[in-house]
Amino acid sequence: WQLVSPWTSQLAGLLLIGSGWGLCWTPVLPSMVDTAASRLRDVSVEVARHKVSPPVSSLFNAAAALGEALGPTLGTWVLAQGFRRGTQLLTLLLACYALATHCSDGRARVDLAAAEQPQLRREMTVHTQTHLHSVLPRSKSV
Repeated sequence: WQLVSPWTSQLAGLLLIGSGWGLCWTPVLPSMVDTAASRLRDVSVEVARHKVSPPVSSLFNAAAALGEALGPTLGTWVLAQGFRRGTQLLTLLLACYALATHCSDGRARVDLAAAEQPQLRREMTVHTQTHLHSVLPRSKSV
């Protein structure tokens, strides 16, 4: 007995993957820009975002292109290992990545001298955004 046809199951899976991809992808670039901008301490937040936006966007696109190219290549290699072994290898890879990301969390290391000063502490805080915004400085209304 079959609940849904294989074609319907594959289509639903692709729709879910596409939706999940967009939900994950959207906050990454603004978060990267804010993280890079927070490292520039001698300029305002708007100017810092404007300065770091081009190199961060280039890095973002290069990493995305590399992932798009390596995905099918690694997928072909994993497929040759068999389903069970391939799944175990991908699980190990993702677990190592998650551990490395957790251990290198930037919020865990705070400069104590800056943490004592509220203004610097506020500027050092990096907020992950869930919406896109312009990285250009805001124009003052007349």
